[in-house]
Amino acid sequence: MSMTSPLPKPNCTLCPRLAMHRENHRIIYPDYFNAPVPCFGDPNAKLLIVGQAPGWNGANRTGRPFTGDKSGELLYGALREAGFATGNYGGHKDDGVELKDCMVTNAVRCAPNKDEKHTDAHELESSEIIQCRQFLKARIEEQKNNGLKAIIALGLSAYSSVLMAQGLPENNESMKKLSNTKKEFGGIVLYASYHPSPRTRQWMSQKQFIDQFATIKKDLLIAE
Repeated sequence: MSMTSPLPKPNCTLCPRLAMHRENHRIIYPDYFNAPVPCFGDPNAKLLIVGQAPGWNGANRTGRPFTGDKSGELLYGALREAGFATGNYGGHKDDGVELKDCMVTNAVRCAPNKDEKHTDAHELESSEIIQCRQFLKARIEEQKNNGLKAIIALGLSAYSSVLMAQGLPENNESMKKLSNTKKEFGGIVLYASYHPSPRTRQWMSQKQFIDQFATIKKDLLIAE
């Protein structure tokens, strides 16, 4: 089934600050993807995975969500363990990884600017999150038509973005309280998770991260 949701254009200017960074990066780093990163996965996904924004040296470089950095190693490894993915993650979009029954996207499609220490600076302005919300909302609505049953939000910002894309109040709880919880709305179950970044391993182990996808897989099978 073809994708019909509106997508941000490669030269999207909805967020002037992000567009300016993108144009500068295209000159300095011409081998990077440097454009709004598209979704990746099964068009008929039952599970939608939502991150906040592309990593500057990850998805912004490779053109595939959660690909090219340590976060991707954990996420795609967990998806394979749970039966949502096949193939071996190699850190690039042509590594042969395929997703089954799930899709990966971000609440904001463009990467924040790279900081002076050459790390990912995931600092977005509220206006940028709001501007890109139309694409998240459209993606969720299309996937509902294609059989979507569950969403897992990776991190607090992604969790709030999903809620607000559905016209629900912004989240005010901590991730410590939300982690491994689920909320139902409009026939969809929303799961909350820590982001797979190495910085969050002190709160959620690799095994715990993998186990939550196994739980979701079981929940989806029961739901069928």
